[in-house]
Amino acid sequence: MLYDGLVQFLVKRNFKNIFLISGQNPKDIQISEDIKRAVKKFGAKIVKEKVWDNNSDIRRRATEELPSFTQASDYDVIVVADYFGDFGELLYFNTWLPRPIAGTQGLTPVTWHKVIESNGAAQMQSRFESFASRWIESRDFSNWVAIRTIIASITKTKSVDLKTNIDFIYSADFDLAAYLGRKLSFRDYNGQLRMPISLVQPRALISTSPQDGFLHPVTDLDTLGIAPFEMKCKK
Repeated sequence: MLYDGLVQFLVKRNFKNIFLISGQNPKDIQISEDIKRAVKKFGAKIVKEKVWDNNSDIRRRATEELPSFTQASDYDVIVVADYFGDFGELLYFNTWLPRPIAGTQGLTPVTWHKVIESNGAAQMQSRFESFASRWIESRDFSNWVAIRTIIASITKTKSVDLKTNIDFIYSADFDLAAYLGRKLSFRDYNGQLRMPISLVQPRALISTSPQDGFLHPVTDLDTLGIAPFEMKCKK
């Protein structure tokens, strides 16, 4: 869902020709596969792909190595899969062509970020900061959604039976308000949470996906994530 949301935005803004750069650790490889899936799904194109081997001290040699590493005839945007920040942060202003950066660095897709402030989010942010003395991160938001889901279900079903509550959570009758401007719900075929994806840079919310114009017969939130026909495991 994260990289579906990112690629939707890139396609919407006509950044369709992508230079994909990834690291070699398993998280980078998984993110790279998610990006490729989204690129194919929304009609973008990977015009160049490279893997950073991380064998040199990039911090000292970024201005020498990265321009030649990112050399290509043309591309609209560099999309990075660098989960641990081994090289991605140093791509800014060091690329062969003057192009924007997106992915794990630059314009980043997240479920939650400090810069989300509308729909009551600012109050939630301030309450969390008062409690924890730090910003809310995506993992905190996921934990909060999980607890809120359990509480909302039990309150509605008035039951502590596991199956009763799971059936209700996956039903069309369940939704959850979560400061994102949309009601959240769960997909009954794989349990994935339907939710908007925020696209942020470190100090600003740039956009929110799903983007206008990407349609789905049920809800545009289902343009993000795995569709039923893509499920490898069938019930």
